[in-house]
Amino acid sequence: MDQLRIEAKGISMFFEDKVIFEKLNWVGKEGDFWAIEGNNGAGKSTLLKILAGILKPGQGGVHLNEINIEHISISDRKNHLGYMPSKRMLSGWIDVETAVEVGARTEMLPKIDHLLHEFELSEKRNQLIQSLSDGEYVRMQLVRLILQDPDVVLLDEPAAMLDSTWRKKVYEYLSQWARRGKVVVICSHELELNKLYCNQILHL
Repeated sequence: MDQLRIEAKGISMFFEDKVIFEKLNWVGKEGDFWAIEGNNGAGKSTLLKILAGILKPGQGGVHLNEINIEHISISDRKNHLGYMPSKRMLSGWIDVETAVEVGARTEMLPKIDHLLHEFELSEKRNQLIQSLSDGEYVRMQLVRLILQDPDVVLLDEPAAMLDSTWRKKVYEYLSQWARRGKVVVICSHELELNKLYCNQILHL
């Protein structure tokens, strides 16, 4: 298999009369750990959603291994693109264990117990996700991504609701993920951690 590559080719995004970004070109390659930085309203989260295929750009396109992601079925995308939003998105009366199983690769299911323990969620496995603190919810979402095991990992402010210890742990985990051949892209205001752990930085 050729080296993993995700590329934004001349993408532009507009909201009403405002230009969010225009003719943006960007490439993420196997082993990259990218941080997208910029002021509020610069388009960081918008760009991440475009890379994930959640939003369609006004112009241009996103290609994964030279294939426009619009031509990849939604069912296949989850094998290639994993996205974690900055806000709580899951709803419904489901417990933590059920939530992390959804979307998991079959071969990853045996790792659930280990991951819940690693992310300090073992005692929460039977609790409803609505009962989790913000930090616990973020850690649960990270477990879900790990079990999905996508090629490209896209995370919006993954450390924002975590304490200092867990911020570093998450950055270390994502850095290891990149070294294992993934492309990791985060939006983050954690400038010092970005500088310490990320090997690529995009300023918007």
